[in-house]
Amino acid sequence: MSDVAETQRFLRYKSASRNQDVKVQRSAKMNHPRGALRQRSPQNFRAILAVAMLALLARSASAQSASPAEAADFPARMQAVVGFVWAENPLRSGLYRLSATQDVAIWLDRRVDPDQHVDFAVRDLPLEEALRRLAGELQLGVCQVGPVVYLGPPETAAKLATVSALREQEAAALPAAARASLGRRRSSTWKDLATPQGLLQQLSRDSNVRIVGLETLPHDLWPGNRLPGCTFVERLTLIAAGFDLTFEFSPDGKAVRFQRLPETAVLERTYDLNGPSDPRVKDLQRRFPAAHLRVSGSKLLVAAGAQDQDAIGRLLRGEAAERPPVKPAAGGIKVYSVKFENQPAGVVASTVAKQLGLTLKASPEVRERLQMLVSVDVKEVSLDELLKKALAPTGLSYRRDAEVLEILPGE
Repeated sequence: MSDVAETQRFLRYKSASRNQDVKVQRSAKMNHPRGALRQRSPQNFRAILAVAMLALLARSASAQSASPAEAADFPARMQAVVGFVWAENPLRSGLYRLSATQDVAIWLDRRVDPDQHVDFAVRDLPLEEALRRLAGELQLGVCQVGPVVYLGPPETAAKLATVSALREQEAAALPAAARASLGRRRSSTWKDLATPQGLLQQLSRDSNVRIVGLETLPHDLWPGNRLPGCTFVERLTLIAAGFDLTFEFSPDGKAVRFQRLPETAVLERTYDLNGPSDPRVKDLQRRFPAAHLRVSGSKLLVAAGAQDQDAIGRLLRGEAAERPPVKPAAGGIKVYSVKFENQPAGVVASTVAKQLGLTLKASPEVRERLQMLVSVDVKEVSLDELLKKALAPTGLSYRRDAEVLEILPGE
């Protein structure tokens, strides 16, 4: 057996408490009876791990923003190229850390089990695509509501952005006084053990809008969180989605009343064309088969979901349908944030090697020491700092090149 094969075999720890085989646990539990808050304390996590290449950003830790991206910065943040590895990571813990390192707000629907353990890895992908793949592996859906990423049941995620856009259209048609208050973006923060009723009461006070039917919502407890500047519609859409609800405005915009989310949602928009025979129309019909397109003179009337509408708008403005990934700046430094608790040093080394696309090698004389349990909790450090920190308790060293990470006896 080759050294590489033997190393890989050795690092497959088989104990029941540390099954590190790379697979994604797909048992996303809907209608979780304990709500979204009941999260285990960190000392009880079987293996807390989030390895994040922080978009390979060429900026210092002091330049990191202190809060999630606001609406203007959100599209660029979603296209930042990232990589991360989770090993037996509780879902909410992983999302918290990903949200913090990428400065992007993530909302996990209350019906999704936040404690399910997840094994998942992506490398060098835009954050938007990485989250889409994570959602797919967990049999969930993902969408964007304002400057917030929503992760929840697929049937809700498929229409939530469109429902939010429809409510924004309705808010824009209200009297001027109501429009001004509803359109103002406000950040919001709450502590652990918050209730949806409490969050909605605060939203009502912030916007001077009465929310009818709070008493009909089931009691729930939610973890602390922080949202960037959101409109009234965006905040209420996110909170109500977990109960399969949306809302309707009173004619004067001073009150809203809950109603069930519709089975489907379609957004209508009108775009300018270069005449009735604009060749771009056929291309749009081919690219967006689910959208309904109708030409009227030099106008194009489109009925489609919010995501398709945004892509169609970009194409007609001469932009790419998909925003290009934000590549690292020249000379940028790759930095890593990692948290392991009481894990074999070999697991740390193999996880880092996997993230970097390297082959891990370890001679027989060091393999025993790779079983030593180590704890690592670092933020925004270089790869060398990370490896030295992880291997220090074992007395081992390492050598790496473009293809191999080799663990060596200590010098």
